[in-house]
Amino acid sequence: MKIRRAAWVTGTVVVGAAIAYWAFRPEPIAVDVRVVERGALRVTVDEDGRTRVRERYVVSSPVTGRMVRLECEVGDSVAEGQVLARVFPLPLDTRARTETARRLEATEAAWRAAGAAVEQADALWDDARRTAERLERVAADVRGAVAQERLDAARSAERAAALALEQAEAAAEAVRHEVEATRSTLLGADEAAGEPTLVRAPAAGRVLRVYEECERAVAAGAPILEVGDPADLEIVVDVLTEDAAKLTPGARAYISAGATQDTLVGAIRRIEPSAFTKVSPLGVEEQRVNVVVALEADAPMLGDRFRVDASLVTWSSQDAVRVPVGALFRQGEGWAVFLVEDGRARVRSIQLGQRGRQAAEVVSGLSEGARVVVYPSDAVTDGARVSIAGEGER
Repeated sequence: MKIRRAAWVTGTVVVGAAIAYWAFRPEPIAVDVRVVERGALRVTVDEDGRTRVRERYVVSSPVTGRMVRLECEVGDSVAEGQVLARVFPLPLDTRARTETARRLEATEAAWRAAGAAVEQADALWDDARRTAERLERVAADVRGAVAQERLDAARSAERAAALALEQAEAAAEAVRHEVEATRSTLLGADEAAGEPTLVRAPAAGRVLRVYEECERAVAAGAPILEVGDPADLEIVVDVLTEDAAKLTPGARAYISAGATQDTLVGAIRRIEPSAFTKVSPLGVEEQRVNVVVALEADAPMLGDRFRVDASLVTWSSQDAVRVPVGALFRQGEGWAVFLVEDGRARVRSIQLGQRGRQAAEVVSGLSEGARVVVYPSDAVTDGARVSIAGEGER
């Protein structure tokens, strides 16, 4: 009787303890879990970029004058050699015209004086030439009749006179050109008499930008419009110099123009050798360098100076064990994850290789198919009971 009673009491205590344990035990912590997979992984430098026409031509005015209103607009197709603009010479005001007319009178007077100087030099040269020839004939007929010094002096005088004539003719020619230039200025001052300078397209393409559309006076070298082929695009991405050191020409690049557009594939054509300083949105000065990407296919949805998202590949593998970056946390000098086993979180130290934006390469410590906790809270500890969100308790 006593043995039965003792057994009954013991059973009651055990059942009560079990009920108390299940009633007051901690609830399992709900966690998000991802499976470690094997597959493709790439590490990229992600930055904003912009499109750029590869061959761009800035058409400028070759002369100073009055440009008539342009007939072409942005987006119009143009052929090589097509007339894009006409620049007429500017008319002179009354004061400038008067000054030019007076300058023409002065240069014409100088031209007449230069002509007189030429005639005078020609007469002196002719006299010196005849004197030298006469002395040479006398010296040839009568030996010793003319001293050698006198004969040499006559020949020197002839050569000096010839040089003076040549100098006078060159001065007269210079004055003549000045007269012609001044006359041309007066002729161009008359708008009716001036012929326009034709500005032609240097290459076939489309008008990308118009600097001056309305009729106005332009200076020589002033840009008028830009011409290029928008189908021949390249991507320019400015990256931090420390990221540029990881890139190599020929590496893959992935370009996205928006959520609704397909990703375009390209390759790094070149990394420019010179960096520049750029202020970030936070006001920090950064050293950046331009990376130029060539697209492998046409991008009809893009145009010149479009903004794009660029991912430049620094490393890639088609057979890597991948763990989500959100599952990683520091453990001393290394990395660790929470591994889910039998409904409990277990800390597992791992060794990482390359690390991308979304996933990292596992070198050792995890195998394919393992389940890890992503973005664990502070409540998750080694050995803690966990439940996978959406699946109930484990």
